Amino acid sequence: MKWRWSQGPYEKQSISDSTISGNVFQISGTDGDVSINVDSPPADLTTPGNISIAPPTDHLGRPIHGRHELLDELLRSLEGKNADGVKVLHGLGGCGKSTIAMLLSDQATRQGMDVWWISAASRNMLHDGMRQLSGALGAPQRRLTRAWSGQESATDLLWELLNRHERKWLIIIDGADDPSILAADNTPLSDGNGWIRPPVQSKGSIVVTTRENNARRWAPWCSLQPVNMLSPADSATVLMDYAGGMAGSRPDAEKLATRLGCLPLALRLAGTHIEATAKAPWPDSITSYLGYLRALETEISELFPELDADSSTFGDRQARELVGCTWELSLSALEKRGITQARPLIQMLSHFADSPIPVDLLELQVLDHFGVFEGPTKRSLRASVEALSDLGLIDIRIPQHSRSNEKEAQVASIAIHPLVRDVGRYPRRLQKPRSIYIAAATVMVANGTSKAPQDDWTSWPTWEALSNHAFYLLSEALEETDGRAEVIDAAAFSAYQSARFLMSRGEFERAHIEQIRVLKALHRIGNEEHPNSLTVRHDLAVSLGRLGRLPEAELELRTVQERKSEIFGPTAPETLSTIHAHADVLWQLGELTRAENEYRSILSVKDRAPSYRNLLGTRNNLYQVLIEQGKLSQAVAEIDGFVHDAETKNAGDTTIYQARFVRARIRKAQARFDEAISEFREVANYHSATLGENHPITLSTRHELGVTLQEGGDAAAACGVLRSVYLARSKTQGSDHPETLATRHQFALALQDAGEREEAQAHYRATLKHRSKVLGERHLHTLATRFQLAVLLEESGDLENAEEEFLNVLIDECATVGADHPSTLTTRLRLVNYMVLRQQWAKAFEELDRILSARRRIYGIDHPIPRDTEQLIAFLKANSPD
Repeated sequence: MKWRWSQGPYEKQSISDSTISGNVFQISGTDGDVSINVDSPPADLTTPGNISIAPPTDHLGRPIHGRHELLDELLRSLEGKNADGVKVLHGLGGCGKSTIAMLLSDQATRQGMDVWWISAASRNMLHDGMRQLSGALGAPQRRLTRAWSGQESATDLLWELLNRHERKWLIIIDGADDPSILAADNTPLSDGNGWIRPPVQSKGSIVVTTRENNARRWAPWCSLQPVNMLSPADSATVLMDYAGGMAGSRPDAEKLATRLGCLPLALRLAGTHIEATAKAPWPDSITSYLGYLRALETEISELFPELDADSSTFGDRQARELVGCTWELSLSALEKRGITQARPLIQMLSHFADSPIPVDLLELQVLDHFGVFEGPTKRSLRASVEALSDLGLIDIRIPQHSRSNEKEAQVASIAIHPLVRDVGRYPRRLQKPRSIYIAAATVMVANGTSKAPQDDWTSWPTWEALSNHAFYLLSEALEETDGRAEVIDAAAFSAYQSARFLMSRGEFERAHIEQIRVLKALHRIGNEEHPNSLTVRHDLAVSLGRLGRLPEAELELRTVQERKSEIFGPTAPETLSTIHAHADVLWQLGELTRAENEYRSILSVKDRAPSYRNLLGTRNNLYQVLIEQGKLSQAVAEIDGFVHDAETKNAGDTTIYQARFVRARIRKAQARFDEAISEFREVANYHSATLGENHPITLSTRHELGVTLQEGGDAAAACGVLRSVYLARSKTQGSDHPETLATRHQFALALQDAGEREEAQAHYRATLKHRSKVLGERHLHTLATRFQLAVLLEESGDLENAEEEFLNVLIDECATVGADHPSTLTTRLRLVNYMVLRQQWAKAFEELDRILSARRRIYGIDHPIPRDTEQLIAFLKANSPD
């Protein structure tokens, strides 16, 4: 089975972002292949995965029996009336600890608390969740990287943020069966310097769920709260809720509930079994409490004779075995009905990640290829899924709304209780080797990622589901499939595609980490120089560029370009896509002439393959580089000719309107604002009608319309347009997405021009917080926002703090892109003003001469920017005392 590793045929309209020098940088999605230096990040940087820290809602709204007193006590503890450190809810697997925590988190949210849910099922999942929590609390990207690469304490960083958090908060740490993973490395939990600590200096609470009830493994400031089995009376009520009213009397229900150990999960499975079989009874089917009890006694005596007679007290192993007995009864009942594929199906499903599984991943061809079960058909597969759902072994979930709150095709998913999943993975019961199930799951996820749309944010829910399994199965395939190349290749492919999803969502650091794992997997099967490895290296380099690590990105893209040229040829689409990405990085580095030459080299290829689909993106960036070099007449002539040819040759509306978008940008650069505004409006109307009002391309066009209105002097109209684009992007792409932040930054600029400095400052500060987290403190876009905040300080008369901030920006610019980058030169020029204010004329003229020399070298002597610098020097000399 093969997968297409190059990017699918989607293009995203790039948008502009005003930097401190007025340059325009592309923030579009990647196009074509991609690359990076795999040795750059620390090797031990923990892989975050795609894990949500929002509390689950599986059991909300379901009747709860026998837990109200405990829940009330926990709520009082959250309110501070009974605060006693960290609450540890301990009990057997399946006893309802997570359900109680879920109900508690719901009540806490209703009371206005910030609530986060962290899985401690493994050390990696705990670290992933804590890292995302640190990011949600506002940790700068630089400190996140340092903390998760061992350069500073991640636990100290988290608690620094928690102690500063202004709102009341609750952290649920679910499934911490090994308390040692909550401690700092090589120290006991009682030292209080690990992930959990007494929250005495903060406004928060911590609740941990665990199977570990040994107080010596916890700290003295942990309050252990047992979650016991339900009483027989409450257990009977739970059983009757699930089984319905026709299965027998309450005393019969109590007898069965007692034999089930009053374990909530076992009660649910048994009750669901009785209710399902009673609807359509087969011969010898179980439809009553006493019938289930008799069958259970037989199953126990055959499988687990060590279970005691009444099961009134038993340990976690017995609880797991008891769930295994209910599992066996349910599967045996299905097999008697001829549904023989249910058992291997749930065993295979149990080898996916502990996350909902999209139903459409289940492919007959793959199940047959790996021999998961014999002769699968659509009918038998559907019957097995429905039967497992009817008996409560799996839950079928249907999404109600898309991210945009608009109806979309509803894809069902399958969820499995963790304890049922554990039973399904139990080695002694597996019908096939574990490697078979993992291989089948891996290939199905790979097929799913190859088919999933990648064009815009409407596909994000699909990718969120797929990426959970892709990143998990990459690790599983490496460990459990004996190095089978075709399986590892499939796992690497799906993780690679999922990393591209992270890039489209603006999560470049997480994408970068996953891309390193993919590359290592490919190297394991001997693909160091394979084209697939070059594709991943291309993506890695693009991620570096998006993170502002431009010199590293430039070097790696240049290396990948050379290798692709040797393998595919210098004019192959694979090579051209890397040339384009390399030119983008050169542009951001201020190497305008080199960037122009590389864009032109792409456009000059006459026999270019149709699979290179970013011609308009290349033209767009070329014209922007021409504009920055002051070559306006050349840019105008080229774009007008291109639009004319496209219209004359009926190139298609999409091509024509994309070209008109680029032409409008050039009109804006010419200060022909009325023409640019008119054209942007027409293009926006077309995109809105054909793609939708909230499509990223529509929003990009409206963003540019807002920028043009602002530069044309209509700040009030610009504020209206940019505000609406910012709100739409926040809703559809998320408040942290780089494109959302670009619009918010631009909106703040418009507010500043409109005289709304207080509101502008609020938006700048919020943008700075998010950009620091997403892009890093030294990214050029982050520095652009810091620069504008310094401008506001200057305009308010706070010159001392303004100068200090300009100097801080300059230091970070020099470290990131060098002293002669266009943005750095703008900051250096700003600081000359302070030399003049101090009458440091010689120093000021010396710095101005250096700035002029650098600007002439970058732009040429006839460009407006060096000419403006010359005029400034002449003016200052005419007015200086010397």
